Amino acid sequence: MIRSLLLLGSIGLTKVLLAQGFQNNYGAGKFEEGVAVTSDGNAITTIVRHYREGYGHGLQLLRTSLTGTNPITIDVPLPGAVFPQHAVPAEGGDLVVCGSIIPSGRYDQDALLVRISAVGTLLWLWTSNDADGNEEFLSIDALEDGWAVGGEWRHGADSDGLLARFTSNGEPSWQQHYGSANDERATGVAHDAGGLVIVGSNTFPVGNSQFDHDAWAIRTDLDGNQQWQITLGGAGEDQASDVAASGNGSFVWAGHTRTWPLDDTTANGERLAHAWLVAIDLFGDTLWTRTFGDITFNRYAGTITVLPDGGDLLVAGAYGSGHRSEALVMRTGPTGDLQWERTYTVQRSSLIRALTSLPDGGFAAAGKCTGPQGGQTLLMRKNGNGQ
Repeated sequence: MIRSLLLLGSIGLTKVLLAQGFQNNYGAGKFEEGVAVTSDGNAITTIVRHYREGYGHGLQLLRTSLTGTNPITIDVPLPGAVFPQHAVPAEGGDLVVCGSIIPSGRYDQDALLVRISAVGTLLWLWTSNDADGNEEFLSIDALEDGWAVGGEWRHGADSDGLLARFTSNGEPSWQQHYGSANDERATGVAHDAGGLVIVGSNTFPVGNSQFDHDAWAIRTDLDGNQQWQITLGGAGEDQASDVAASGNGSFVWAGHTRTWPLDDTTANGERLAHAWLVAIDLFGDTLWTRTFGDITFNRYAGTITVLPDGGDLLVAGAYGSGHRSEALVMRTGPTGDLQWERTYTVQRSSLIRALTSLPDGGFAAAGKCTGPQGGQTLLMRKNGNGQ
C-alpha cells in the first residue's frame, strides 16, 4: 500500500510497506543515488551521491530507522565537487568512503578516500592530488589492517585499472595501475589471505567508431605485484561489475553478458543483457558460470555479497528495458544455482547499487529510482526470501 507522507526537512518520502520489509524513495534534490548501505542494529545508514542546485555534487548520509522511517540527511562538506562511489563500515560505527573529487578551481578528478563518523564528522581525508590526469576510486574492500580500493586511472589516450592499498589511518601503502592499450577500469575489489582481485571491463574498438566490452580481472599479491590478468567475453557486451571472495579459495564476480547463451536472441536477432556470475580460482581459471535472463527484458547484476550462513550468494541490479526498470535481487546457492528472483517497482525506473546482509537473515539494499521528483535514493529492507 502506497502512502503519501509529509516532507521531513529537505527529504521527500514515498513509503511502500510490505510484509517484513519496506522499500522507500528519499530525496528532494535534483539527483540522489545510494551507493553503499550499512546497519548498526539501531539504524540504517546509506551513503548518497547527491546533487542539488546551489550546492553542487556532494557526499551525503541518509540515516533511517530499521523500518525506513524518521529519515535524516547529513551533508559532509569537502573542498570541491564530490562523487562518492562505495563505502565500507569501520570500527566505532565509522564509514570509509571512496570516490573522486574535482578540487575547487580545477576540472580534473582526483581519487578520494575519506573516513567519516556515523553522524558525518570528517575524520581524515586523502586525495591523489594530481592535476595531470584523472583518477577515480570506484570500489573498496576492508582488510584486517586497512583498505584496498579499485578504480580508473587515465593519464593519456587510454585508461588503466587502478588499485591501491591504505593503512587503517588512511595513509597510502602503494598505488598501481594495470592495463593495456585498451581502456580498463576496475569496478570491484576483493581479497583473501594471499592477495587482491579487481574486476571490471576491458573496452576496445571494433571498427566504424564501435566499441566492445569484455569482462576483465587481475590478481595481485598484497603488495600490488600482478600475478595474472584475464579477459572473458564474446561478440556482445560483457562486463564484470563486482566481485566477492567465496571463502574457499575462489572468487565470484557479478555482471552482465550480451554474448551468452549463444542461442538466446529475440526474433529480431537482438541479444538482451543477462545477469552473469563467474567463479574463478586463484589462477584465474573459470570454475563455473551462470547466466540469468530471457528474451523479454534485460537483467543487470551490479553488486554481489556472500551470505555468512552457508555461503549462498546475494546478487542485485536492475530488470527491464528502455527507460523503465525494476530493482532486481537474486539469491543463489554457493555454485550459482538460482533459489529465487525478486523484482521491486519503485517509481518509473529503479536499480540497486549496494547490498548488506542483516543478522536476521535478511538484507538491506540501496540504489536509485527515477520519477516525477527526478533521481532519488532507493532504500529497501527485505527478509531472507526477498519479501
